[in-house]
Amino acid sequence: MLATRWGEPHLPVVLCVHGLTRNRLDFKPLAERLSEKYCVHSIDMPGRGGSAWLADKNDYVFPTYVAVLLAWFKHLGEPRHVWIGTSMGGLLGMVMHAALKTKMRAFLINDIGPTIEPASIKRLQTYVGSKMQFTSLDECEAYLRMVAAAFGLKNDAEWRYLAEISSVANEAGVRLHYDPGLAVPFRSTPTGGVDLWPLWQGIACPTLIVRGAESDLLSRDTVDKMKQVQAQAQSVEIAGVGHAPCFFDADQQQVVVDWLQSLHP
Repeated sequence: MLATRWGEPHLPVVLCVHGLTRNRLDFKPLAERLSEKYCVHSIDMPGRGGSAWLADKNDYVFPTYVAVLLAWFKHLGEPRHVWIGTSMGGLLGMVMHAALKTKMRAFLINDIGPTIEPASIKRLQTYVGSKMQFTSLDECEAYLRMVAAAFGLKNDAEWRYLAEISSVANEAGVRLHYDPGLAVPFRSTPTGGVDLWPLWQGIACPTLIVRGAESDLLSRDTVDKMKQVQAQAQSVEIAGVGHAPCFFDADQQQVVVDWLQSLHP
């Protein structure tokens, strides 16, 4: 596994985990913003970014990811921490809370919840792992502007950054920086929805639910129910964004900054 740290080790710890096909550098802009007051760690999950690809593609499943995260957590010295998880990283946060309990002092869950809308799973299944190779970074960026339009990035610089961190150079140009094999188990994910309410009911720390206002994965009804079930949960919507907010721009980052400050570390 490959991980990066921003900020000094003595500062309060924030652990960041990315979405299905993403990588640790999604959190770089946010981590740089937080690094004066927090020690921010972000990890490449297996098959993404600089982490190794798995030989058996059927191992790209949550038991594998949880084992990796537990090893990472132990390597870091098992700190009390704030967990920031986007999409898959948010689901893993729910699972890890059950394992780490009081070590997780707060939880930001980004555009995911205990109920996942079936239409969004079908949409993701249509393109994950289907097109990986591009002749140039420009071509890769154009593709990302299409399939990741819901990220709601605000300007050309943000889209270029996304293309840069989402790809790696090879002899044919650039390819997306993940193993297409991770789509093997994902394509067998039931499209009838996923029920993780028992895990959510067990969350026992302050929680911020972030939702893209146009998200097709996390509904407003689900957010309302999440807050009914979890008394310590707050929520915020990011206008002009679907699945999922990236925290690349200052306004989205400020949401995180303000919430972290409210925790009184």
